[in-house]
Amino acid sequence: MRDRAMGMGTSAIVLAWMLAAPAVALGQDASRADMTGSWTARVADSGIREVQLRVAPWDGDSHWQTSIRLDDDLAERILADAEANDGRVHFVIDREAGALTFDGLIRRSRGTGNFSFDEAPAFRQEMRDLGYGGLDDDQVLSAALLDVGPRRATDMAGLGFPDLSFDTLVSSSVFDVDRDYVSEMERAGLRDLSLDDLTSFRVFDIDADFVREARGLGLGELDADDLVAMKVHGLTPEVIAQAHDMDLGDLDFDDLIAMRVHGIDADFVREADEMGFGRLDLDDIMAMKIHGLDSEYLASMEEVGVVLGDFDDAIAFRVHGIDAELVRELSDEGFEDLTPDDLLNIRIHGLDEILRKRRRIRR
Repeated sequence: MRDRAMGMGTSAIVLAWMLAAPAVALGQDASRADMTGSWTARVADSGIREVQLRVAPWDGDSHWQTSIRLDDDLAERILADAEANDGRVHFVIDREAGALTFDGLIRRSRGTGNFSFDEAPAFRQEMRDLGYGGLDDDQVLSAALLDVGPRRATDMAGLGFPDLSFDTLVSSSVFDVDRDYVSEMERAGLRDLSLDDLTSFRVFDIDADFVREARGLGLGELDADDLVAMKVHGLTPEVIAQAHDMDLGDLDFDDLIAMRVHGIDADFVREADEMGFGRLDLDDIMAMKIHGLDSEYLASMEEVGVVLGDFDDAIAFRVHGIDAELVRELSDEGFEDLTPDDLLNIRIHGLDEILRKRRRIRR
């Protein structure tokens, strides 16, 4: 889109509105929803042409927001009209649910005006015929904003997703789950995905290239949950190569994900190797990371005379919360030269048992 002399930039019209005076009460299924209100706009420079909407119900107790994308021609015309008419704009967005009509003023990066929504007379009946009866005015308005109607309902049924709730149908539109995306996943080798799987893929921006790359990494047969886990935890080919370079044995998919979840990297493995416990496997290193067993902790214990040369003792100390402060407190009470077993017994069974043991020895 060309730069505008009035300083509106080349990209997005971000629009917010507050319902001002619906012509009918919300929640009526039999009537048509004819609503009016006001909108405010911000012309952004994101390069994406969309309308960002904020709608407040009449009761004032809640609000919701969504966005609709303008096609390039409409976005061009809105800014051209504003430039040619001293900022005044008029545009209509036609949907299966009805027409959204906007009038107002855009100057520089801001705009404001009024809108009206006129519901298509046959919309609710058409949706009822497809199994979506009982729609209230809010749902009809959201259908208009998100371009949800008989076409989408029919398409989703044709993809094997009949009998959806209206909210699920809307969700499929919000996340662009459509025939093209399903076909893209099928070409990547994923068939019969559930709608929840497809929606999760969209949420985490999983495309066919990602699927093909993931399935070519030699990690076994990855299902939808595995692919989402890879995306969420950033399990990339580079990360996998680095994990194998740590020389922790044969790492399977679950091992690699666990390493990402717990933040086990080459630096931590190197530190673990230098703690003097001998060669540790991944389960040991995982336990160290989970329980906070590191060189700093070992050094703090050595300062109070406790040398933890056995890995199991060191993990047990961390599990039971034995630290240098506890050792100092016991020393102040006259308990010197306690063994690791003594300290564990104090923590697990309490100081009284140790005292009783010492009294028996003295007798």
